[in-house]
This record gives sequence, C-alpha cells and structure tokens, in this order.
Amino acid sequence: MELTNIFEGERLRLTEVDPKADSEKDSLWSHSIEYARNRKSNPVRPISALESRKKLEEELKEAEEEGNRFHFAIRSKDKKKELVGFLDVVNIEWKNGQGFLQIYFGNEALCREYLAESVQLGL
Repeated sequence: MELTNIFEGERLRLTEVDPKADSEKDSLWSHSIEYARNRKSNPVRPISALESRKKLEEELKEAEEEGNRFHFAIRSKDKKKELVGFLDVVNIEWKNGQGFLQIYFGNEALCREYLAESVQLGL
C-alpha cells in the first residue's frame, strides 16, 4: 500500500510554524501594505520581529486550545527550505466539514509562483 504525504507538493512543503525562526520574515513582510492588510485586521502597521514572534505564539496557543484552526508554514522543498508564506485553516466547523483557507505570501512574486500549489496543499 502506497502512502502519500499530504503535506508535500512538487515544490512546496507545509510544516509547523516556528515562531522564533519565522518571525524575522513575517516582520520583514509586514512592511508591505498588501501583506499587512491581509495578515492583520486593524490597524495596519509594520511590526517588529519580537511582536511577530508573540503573535505567532499566540495564534498557535489559541489553535491548540480551541481546536478549530490549523496554522502551517509554507516552505520550499529545495535545500534552503525557505519560508515563502503561511497557510491557515480557520473557523473550522467540524459538524459541517467546512472552514476558511487563508494563504499569505511575502510578496507578489512568491504569490504568482506558489499560489496554485499552496491551494492544492491546503485543500
């Protein structure tokens, strides 16, 4: 019987979010107004790596406590295993089998390159 890793695509891998390591990129990306608007409700402003780390830790803690969301880091499968974005499944209604898929990329180029594969992995 062949087992398939549902967390791996052709070029991408969904992994755990590492608040310590991933906060640097999240902070850097928050300087882009498009990324910041999608990642944060209000008010939109650049955040420091420390703020990002706290926010990521908070999201993971809430996900564990509430049981209705999952947070993933989207990383390239090459040797660098570079963080290219985040994929969140939120507001999961277990009885109805539905939830919302949210995907955040650091910039437009990453979005164009990896969006289709990220959606496939998320679904």
